[in-house]
Amino acid sequence: METFGDRIRRLRTQRGWKANELARRLGITPAYLSQMESDRAIPSELLARGLAGVFGQDEDDLVFAARRGPRQIEEVLQEFPRSAMAYLSRTGRTGGLTQRGACKPMVRLLGREVEGLSHLPHLGTGQSTGDAEPAPKAAASQTLPDVFDAVRPSIVAFASRLTSTPVGGMPLFPPIIGTGFVVDSDGIVVTNRHVIDVLQKLPPHPVTKARSDVAILWRQPEPAGDGLVMPVLFVDIKAYSTITSFSTAGPYYGEDLPDIGFVQLMVRDVPALQLATGPNVLRQGLDVATAGFPLGTDPLVCYGKISQLTPMLRRGVVSSLLPFPCPHPHGFTVDVVSQGGCSGSPVFLTNSPSVVGMAHAVLIEAPNVTLAIPSGLIKDALNACTNGESLDLAGVPTLDSLLKASPRSADLRWDSFLLRKRSDAEGG
Repeated sequence: METFGDRIRRLRTQRGWKANELARRLGITPAYLSQMESDRAIPSELLARGLAGVFGQDEDDLVFAARRGPRQIEEVLQEFPRSAMAYLSRTGRTGGLTQRGACKPMVRLLGREVEGLSHLPHLGTGQSTGDAEPAPKAAASQTLPDVFDAVRPSIVAFASRLTSTPVGGMPLFPPIIGTGFVVDSDGIVVTNRHVIDVLQKLPPHPVTKARSDVAILWRQPEPAGDGLVMPVLFVDIKAYSTITSFSTAGPYYGEDLPDIGFVQLMVRDVPALQLATGPNVLRQGLDVATAGFPLGTDPLVCYGKISQLTPMLRRGVVSSLLPFPCPHPHGFTVDVVSQGGCSGSPVFLTNSPSVVGMAHAVLIEAPNVTLAIPSGLIKDALNACTNGESLDLAGVPTLDSLLKASPRSADLRWDSFLLRKRSDAEGG
């Protein structure tokens, strides 16, 4: 399979451009271009769109390639290109970022995507961090197991009902694309924009045209006879929302367009996590944990059967602040290894269920360094998306009603779209 770096090198070579010439056109250094072409650096969305313009390529296609979509989704898109392209062209999703008319926007957005977010986290210019307001402390320190028990019900997996299988084969679990977490009890989940981009590119069922994107929620274990059961809910997605532009009042040291998006689920009265946005919440050396789905579905079925039913919990420390220690940093890193599927995972305190940020990327050269977006920026994006209005929740069931209606079974059942690969004997 041609990688993003291979593709850029091929396009450059076809035009007879030297690396220095392309780097000059893009306004980057030849060294950084070399890193991209060797797949050791992931370009920002702005740079990926610039590359698309230089080479005359489809913008969304190149952004998706640059963000390195999940292996399972790439396989599905390649296995069934006609179904995928027919769907994308019908919904207008083969065009620019704002051409998403087929997706119902959140009512709070008044029928549009958020076109801009003007924000600059205050760096505390002229003020030492020692003079700033101290970080709030938890009223009562909790153990990490207790904290995770409180956080876990708000963590969401985004997956596809669409999966290809060998003849006679059955998928064990839906292919998980990314992670998110509930930030509003009305069913609003925050995740990365690049996760939403993948979800919106999923082709529908080839016959019924039913959407294949789905959200998965895990509840707390319940007593059942002499044992326990863990309810797993597969919830439809009602709407997507993304920030399409971003401006600041001064220098900004984070990603040009913050990797933030929101998903409204077809469920309400869901437990939401608290965003810690006060000054000096983030400090180097702070003990934090993160939970999500590294490597997607694979760890859940590592023994050839469903052997795990919870997000994976990992622990680390805040290793750096962007651009330096200050009351409201523009970003931070955590010394936790990040793999595909982790995108959108909450980063929270180990002694309190307070979220200080969201994982969104990894340094290729240092996979044990995860880049994260501070909760303050997530909160500002949420405010811009909701616009202070109430959601239209007509016809949206409560979480309790879904739980009561869900059958309890020893078998995990889910509504999959089985697109079977033909055997060699069938030919073609």
